[in-house]
This record gives sequence, structure tokens and C-alpha cells, in this order.
Amino acid sequence: MIKAFIFDFDGVLVRTEDTSPHYAWDKRLGLAPGSVERAIRHSDLWIQAQLGRVTPRAYWTGVAEMLYMRRDDIAELRRDCLGGDRLNYRAIDLLRDLHERGCTVVLLANDSIEL
Repeated sequence: MIKAFIFDFDGVLVRTEDTSPHYAWDKRLGLAPGSVERAIRHSDLWIQAQLGRVTPRAYWTGVAEMLYMRRDDIAELRRDCLGGDRLNYRAIDLLRDLHERGCTVVLLANDSIEL
């Protein structure tokens, strides 16, 4: 019998299903395709954010600096880039079922301190 279930947040409960806004920002900023995706999900700054070493505000400011963009556009970039994320309802239903059966359900995530 399963007594505890440990799950991750990014890529499990929430998945990025639409990356087209990332590529739209590449084009808007005149950058090579994939530049925004690398800055927001594959940079040293992203690792620092996942470890809780930088605030979400400092993270997005740093992303804007990496992409040579205006700070005034950060909120729009953030909204667009996170707009393709979707809840994984199948995983949520599984977790709910496990919890209702008496299983301890635990979130173990390396994500920003906002989480």
C-alpha cells in the first residue's frame, strides 16, 4: 500500500503546453528563435530562482536584462510566457484520489519562492 506520494510542481502539476508566446517575443525583440525560452527556463538565473536565492521580481528583471528589453515590458513578457502553462487535471485528480484514500501527499519542488 502506498503511504506517501511525493510529486513535483513544474512539469507535473503545471505544464507549459503553448510556447508560441516565447517565440513571438523572440521575433518582437529581434532575437534568435529560442532566446526567450533559454532566458526564462534554461539560464543560471532560473536556477537561482528555483533555489529561492532571488526574488521573482529580481528574476524577471534579470530576464529582461538578458534579453536587452525595457523594464516597462516585463509584466507583459511574464504574462505572455506564463500564459501557455496549464494545470494537469489528470495529475490533480490522482493526487486528490490518493489523499482521499489516506495517502500523505507532498509537494517537493525546486521553484520560485512564490510557490
